[in-house]
Amino acid sequence: MCSNVTGQLSKDQAFKTFAGVRSSSEYWKNQKKNSMEMIRQYGIPSLFITLPAAETKWTELLCILKKIVDDDVMSEEEAETLRYDEKASLIQSDLITTARYFDHRFRELKKTWVAEDGPFCE
Repeated sequence: MCSNVTGQLSKDQAFKTFAGVRSSSEYWKNQKKNSMEMIRQYGIPSLFITLPAAETKWTELLCILKKIVDDDVMSEEEAETLRYDEKASLIQSDLITTARYFDHRFRELKKTWVAEDGPFCE
């Protein structure tokens, strides 16, 4: 048993089992490798965008979640006055709707990038 573990450690195979765990070094090693492969194939990126979600500030989403989760109607003004923990509870109760709403907003944003007056128009 010990020789098997020692053999795996010497061949750098012991941590391969953690490749799917997001916080592991093996996971990030694979992500770095994939990024470097894309750079070699497509060239150095000229634009990199990080878009965080602001779910607690999206009153329209909170109204939708209130309707789905509690089967109750809430106005956008009422959504603005909710405490943070109430907003977080609504968001956590339906993660699929929240993710789909973020995806919808992102796709709408991407449409503006290639519009005639968008930032990437010719």
